[in-house]
Amino acid sequence: MVRKKMTKNKSKWWWLTWPPVVTFGIVFNIFFLIALFRLDPDFGWHLKSGEYFLQHGIPATDIFTYTASSFPWVDHEWLSDIFTYVLYSIGGYNLLCLLSSAVWTFAMWLVARKVHNLTIILATLAMTPFSGVRAITWSVLGLALLTVIVKAKNHRYRWFIPLLFLVWANVHGSFVIGFVYLLYLAVKERSLEYVAWTAVGAVLALINPYGLSIYIEVFRTITDTAIHTQISEWRSFWIPWIVTPYVLLWACAFALTGYKDWRKYLGLDVIFFLAGMSSVRNLVLFVIISIQVTDERLRQTAALIPKDLDKPRRLFIASVGVIITISVLTIVVYMYKNISLDREYVYPRNAVAYLQKNPCKGALFNHYDFGGYLIWKLPSHKVYIDGRMPSWAVNGQKYMDIYQDVLEDKNIRAKEFKKYDIQCVLTLNSDDRKELVDDLKNQHWTVAAEDPRSLLLIHP
Repeated sequence: MVRKKMTKNKSKWWWLTWPPVVTFGIVFNIFFLIALFRLDPDFGWHLKSGEYFLQHGIPATDIFTYTASSFPWVDHEWLSDIFTYVLYSIGGYNLLCLLSSAVWTFAMWLVARKVHNLTIILATLAMTPFSGVRAITWSVLGLALLTVIVKAKNHRYRWFIPLLFLVWANVHGSFVIGFVYLLYLAVKERSLEYVAWTAVGAVLALINPYGLSIYIEVFRTITDTAIHTQISEWRSFWIPWIVTPYVLLWACAFALTGYKDWRKYLGLDVIFFLAGMSSVRNLVLFVIISIQVTDERLRQTAALIPKDLDKPRRLFIASVGVIITISVLTIVVYMYKNISLDREYVYPRNAVAYLQKNPCKGALFNHYDFGGYLIWKLPSHKVYIDGRMPSWAVNGQKYMDIYQDVLEDKNIRAKEFKKYDIQCVLTLNSDDRKELVDDLKNQHWTVAAEDPRSLLLIHP
């Protein structure tokens, strides 16, 4: 009789108790579909960088632009770029999608394998604006691994921390986040051990092709406040709509369990949430840090609910669960419906095809988001700007600021076009660039190719 009752209850609450293999199967498929149908603007230069590094070694200066050819380029993702190129050479973009999705899923499993199913799904959806075939994948994996190592009951695993930082520092500049994590623990637990691990990791991070310059590059990016207004992924005080459900879940769990002793709960999750408010790209790290503590707080809240609730209250709680489940499924369906099955739809394919047959007679001025794609698809033409350059500067003036001035100021545009002999302009086909396009057309520039989001204009 007891076994029969348990089976009945299990079938009654199936939406809460499906097996973990199903949960992480859903997680993998979400990450895979995002990677498959969304091409990151920086993918092209990462791919070509990896190819160049294998064939020619690490360059001293920039190799892809004609505007910054003498700039000392520090690619803090050099090893990740080589990895990307090798895998692409073996199995193309689809193989990269499979492996990157596996890494994202593995990182989620490391920190959430004991977390409630619905919380995992909401957390996964919150990570999708930042997931895909991207270098930030290694940031997520590095932070997840560090979290697991530090929280492991067997302290011997901490001897892997130096190795982690050695690899992390060569695949992505976000390794400094690991230092923040360890130093927080050092202060919280008043432990010199974490200070020692931080010091060892900081020294081992110097074992890279650029040496101390990697710290200079990371510091330059972190301290550049202008990119928070110029680059959408660095935007401050903004939460993508698909991240909102998870943030609300975290906030509710925080409020329900922290109202008596709020100081106890001002931990790493709050720090990383504030980092996410400073720059939206940090929200993905906030999810990694906060998912376990969010689940713990939700369980504490659930334990406060009396077990002998009457039928109306049980139905109410069940209804809330059903509503949450339907909401999650609705978000998933909406997200998939709005993913373009053509991942290159937003890029200037027709313009590239035209320039392959009719090379530009001078320099090519390009939209910022098209730089990486052009480096990949049109290697015969160096670009004006690309995604590596928002914090680069020459003679105290940032390349990004010069680019913005060219778009908005006719006089500066004329000087810049003359300086570099710019004969072709690849810009957005939108109202934001209407003034630029009209000005060029008034000077008898002609539209040579058009894509859904771009226009290629040629000097007469």
